[in-house]
Amino acid sequence: MTSDFDPSNKSHLSAADARRAQDFDDLQNELAGAETGRISRFFNESRRDMEAERQRKKNNTIEFLSNLQAMLQDPEYAARYKGTDDLLKRVEAATQRALSKTERELEEILERAARLPDGTIVFKDQDGNARTEEGAIVDVVIADGILWPDDSPSYDDYTGAKQRVDELREYQVDVLGAAQNELEDEDNPPSLERLEEIQQAVEDRAPSEVRSEMKIDAPLTQPKAESSFDTGSPAI
Repeated sequence: MTSDFDPSNKSHLSAADARRAQDFDDLQNELAGAETGRISRFFNESRRDMEAERQRKKNNTIEFLSNLQAMLQDPEYAARYKGTDDLLKRVEAATQRALSKTERELEEILERAARLPDGTIVFKDQDGNARTEEGAIVDVVIADGILWPDDSPSYDDYTGAKQRVDELREYQVDVLGAAQNELEDEDNPPSLERLEEIQQAVEDRAPSEVRSEMKIDAPLTQPKAESSFDTGSPAI
C-alpha cells in the first residue's frame, strides 16, 4: 500500500495540499468570525464569540477613525476643531484658577464667621438677624448671646462668595465639560457649525472671574473677529 506521503504519488500529494489549504481557510474564517456553513473545527463557541467581538470592535474603530480623518481633511474644519479644543484647554485652566481663588475666599469667610456654642456658623444679615449657612434665622434668645468678631463677615458676604463658587462650578461642568464631551464623542463628532456654537457658548457664558483670569475686558457684544476670547480659528 502506498503512503500518503510517498513523493512518487502525485495524486495523494495534491489531495494533501488541498486539505492543508482548506484547513488554513477554515482557521482564518473562524478567527474572523465568518460563517462557513461547516461545523467549527478549531475553536469552541465561546472562543468564536470572543473573536467575533474583537473583530467587530476593530471594524468600528476603523470606521470612526476613517470618518474623523475624512472630516479633518477639510482645512476649515480642522482649524475650527483645533481652535475649539485649544480654547477649551485655555478657558478650563483659567476657570480652575478662578475657582481655586474664589473657594479660598469662601473658606476665609467661613473661618472669620461667628459661631454658636454648638459650632454652627452664623452671619448677621442686613436686618440684624443672625442666620445660619442655610439661611435659617436663629432664635432671638440664642442670637443675643452670640459674640460677633470685629471682622466677622456679613450674610451678604457669605452668599455672594458662595454664589460665585457655584457659578464657576456650573460653568466648568455644564459648559466646558459638556463641550469637551462633544469633542470626544467618537460616534458623532461635532459639525463645523456646532464647533462655532460651542466656541460662542464658552465665551458668552464665561463668568467675570474667568474673564479676569484670561484678562478679558472687552464686552461680549463686539464683533466676533475682534473678540478677546480668541479661538485661534479662521473667522466665519
